[in-house]
Amino acid sequence: IQFNLIKKSVFKVLRDFDVPKRIAAVTAAVMIEGDLRGYKNHGIERTFEIINGIEKKTINPLAQHLVLKDFQAIKIIDGQYGLGHFFARQSMKEAIKRAKHYGVGVCANINSSHIGILSYYSELASHSGCIGITMSTSSPCVVLGKSGKKILGTNPISFSLPFYPFHITGDFSTAMISRGKILEYLQKNDKFDKYFGIDKNNKPTKDPQSLLEGGISSMDGSIKGTLLSLLISVLCGHLIGGDINANVKGTRF
Repeated sequence: IQFNLIKKSVFKVLRDFDVPKRIAAVTAAVMIEGDLRGYKNHGIERTFEIINGIEKKTINPLAQHLVLKDFQAIKIIDGQYGLGHFFARQSMKEAIKRAKHYGVGVCANINSSHIGILSYYSELASHSGCIGITMSTSSPCVVLGKSGKKILGTNPISFSLPFYPFHITGDFSTAMISRGKILEYLQKNDKFDKYFGIDKNNKPTKDPQSLLEGGISSMDGSIKGTLLSLLISVLCGHLIGGDINANVKGTRF
């Protein structure tokens, strides 16, 4: 498969919807990287989500970020509902620059769209000789125990450590299964071979549609996974001026 040709096609589609050249280029590159790493639902399939968001005006392709805080090692920006891939890349680049100067760099985003695979950004740091950590909230889909209340998102985290000959990178959801994997099984009209959560009647289920209607369990099905997800929701939410996890909106896939 000629991925460069596909990247150019995605770039052209984004440009047709008024996405500026440099933003379209970064967005296409990150989505292609998602496919190359096997994250199908974080790849070019997301192009349809972006088009949908632009048409519904939940994504602003011409958004200019607003700096909310800029002090020494820390910078917080409001993405103004622009394309997340571009702002996430810019933020990691900024964090790396500050880390080189202060020893640590933190750049946080609120109000941007989906950013794709987190490891892409973490590895920007490790390839620069830094330890990279990327975290994000997502719209609520994880239930607390058997409460039936979807309060937390899948809230993924990634890290990348500079190492020779290969960088050591982790990228995973803090839910027992990612929403993307559930949708993948739903598209195949297939069921899981184990329980990953509950249906809308609080009963364990292996059916992907019932999981979406009910809720996913935390990554280990216990309080430990829930607390890790809660930590991410605080660090990437209220602490930096964003919404609490239960109020996060915008995840379509």
